[in-house]
Amino acid sequence: MTAGGFLLRRILLALAALPLVAAAPAKAEPVVLKPAGPWNLDVGENRCRLNRLFGEPGNQHLLALEQHYPGSGAGLFMAGPAFKPFSSGARTELRLFEGQTALVSAPFTGAVEEFGPAVIYRTIRFDCATPSTETLDFLGGSGIPRLASPPAQARSITVAQGNHVVTLETGPFGGAFAALNRCSEDLIRAWGLDLEQHRTASRRPVWQNREELNRRITAEFAIRLARNAGQAIYQMRVIVSPQGTVEDCQLASVVPGEEAQSPACKRMEKARFEPALDAAGQPMRSYYVTSLTYETNVQSFP
Repeated sequence: MTAGGFLLRRILLALAALPLVAAAPAKAEPVVLKPAGPWNLDVGENRCRLNRLFGEPGNQHLLALEQHYPGSGAGLFMAGPAFKPFSSGARTELRLFEGQTALVSAPFTGAVEEFGPAVIYRTIRFDCATPSTETLDFLGGSGIPRLASPPAQARSITVAQGNHVVTLETGPFGGAFAALNRCSEDLIRAWGLDLEQHRTASRRPVWQNREELNRRITAEFAIRLARNAGQAIYQMRVIVSPQGTVEDCQLASVVPGEEAQSPACKRMEKARFEPALDAAGQPMRSYYVTSLTYETNVQSFP
């Protein structure tokens, strides 16, 4: 071997001994979107939705807060080009102001007509020190649950996944949340129920065989969903008689474009409830509401 060849071999061996360091992915610039108009209340037959546009023409985004019944939480979805990099089921952080402890969860993704990619949260409670996905409304409290406003310093909604961060500069939420509460209470009247009686009710209905029917509903629907490796979120509302039986059941899909049908209402024919009680402790005609989530290959976070 020539001296030159020996030197070349030594250089190659030295290079091979160096540790391999992967280049860090470039951090994407945070996207900050300003409102393009006021909040708009959209009232449907079985839901209330607050919509607001953000961004400039040609790059507009949608923020929506949605309730299918009165509750301490609301569904949340954000759609537009800035959400294209987000993946369904991946770790995502959501906060309402800088320094707030983030809600860490795995929201769904989907698409909203005219806006494109969307990040979808089934239910968010905003009035906690940390946003929460748990509302516990189904546990049979009294009166009508209400959506409480976020902390006073809340002026935006920021969602982050990996290197992608999107902030919607909403400003204060108080007036918007008050409008959503009024609308959701009006739904009680639309269902043919006594609103004033519900305001003073001493107990909401309690689902007695919840765990048993939940297992059956989930098992049956999971078979259909697995064929498409899909996801689905439904809001379910039933009318409960003074005898604790189900008079009517309605389902609404939360994921835009979701067409799969849940077997929930068919199974709810066998649901048993402790009926709601009025202010005097007498059984009354009322409603029961809950969310149903089906997902495949999705991570969960505390």
